[in-house]
Amino acid sequence: MDLFVWMGQTVLAVIFAVLGPLKLQYESFITRRGSAWAKDLPKRLVQLIGMLETLGAIALVWPLATRTYPWVSVISALCLAALMGCASSFHKRRGEKQQAAVTVVLAILALLVAIGIAF
Repeated sequence: MDLFVWMGQTVLAVIFAVLGPLKLQYESFITRRGSAWAKDLPKRLVQLIGMLETLGAIALVWPLATRTYPWVSVISALCLAALMGCASSFHKRRGEKQQAAVTVVLAILALLVAIGIAF
């Protein structure tokens, strides 16, 4: 596997493995700097986003660690890219340009990882 793909996969997994669980603890998450957006969404939706990010992080590295089912990482990367696309749209509508830009970068990285694993 290409070094870039491995590094991208690792970076994505670490980011989502850290941020996902934070969203599961809604009350403490909404008090964090840069998390004001979460107050405008239902608690369960923010927790669902956190769950999806956490599972996505696991699904990105599990096949790499076990050397089985590489297609799981491809699907995980594509799903995370779609999630970040939705997040980008959400933040753009709220006028949060910096957060929208970060989610676009994560979406592009996830797409590149998916393409790198698949081909």
